[in-house]
Amino acid sequence: MVPSSSYNQYSFTKPWYEFGSIRTLPKEFFILKYIIDGKSDSEYHILEGDGIIMEPHPTKEGYTFSGWSEIPEKMPSEDIIVNGSFTINKYKVTFMYGDNELKTIEVEYGAKIPLPESLDKEGYTLIEWLDVPETMPARDIVIYASYTDGIKKVRNSENEKMRIYDLQGRRHTRMQRGVNIVRYSDETTKRVMVK
Repeated sequence: MVPSSSYNQYSFTKPWYEFGSIRTLPKEFFILKYIIDGKSDSEYHILEGDGIIMEPHPTKEGYTFSGWSEIPEKMPSEDIIVNGSFTINKYKVTFMYGDNELKTIEVEYGAKIPLPESLDKEGYTLIEWLDVPETMPARDIVIYASYTDGIKKVRNSENEKMRIYDLQGRRHTRMQRGVNIVRYSDETTKRVMVK
């Protein structure tokens, strides 16, 4: 008796073909297991010799499926494991101030987004970056700056210790409700929120 999947091999190979009759063992079920990134994904019991239909590519937010390992066309007379894996995606982050683009970077899905510390433009002061997600989403994003422009080097008289500006760069004599930009005589700038 020989396995049914091997019948043709035995029947045409010397000395096996000299036997009057070669009987086959009844077909058995074997396990086909799909594993993705080291974790069991699905498992099937397939009759030996039956055709194998490959699993469709799985999806995972923020990742690209890398493909399955080799898989036979027909189920062999043994259990088999097919491995698959994912590769993490990178997405674009564009930093803008007004209609101006500061720069564009790529960040891996789920990672913390590194924020520029300044606008690198004379006369422009970065207040903060607006609506920054905690981690990188699975899409390209644009992050806008809250900033002031037009504040030139302050020339202070001896009596003047600071100047106050709003977000549009207009000078005020006292703090206004909302965000104020305070420019000190030593040329340091601070953001002050008044509620």
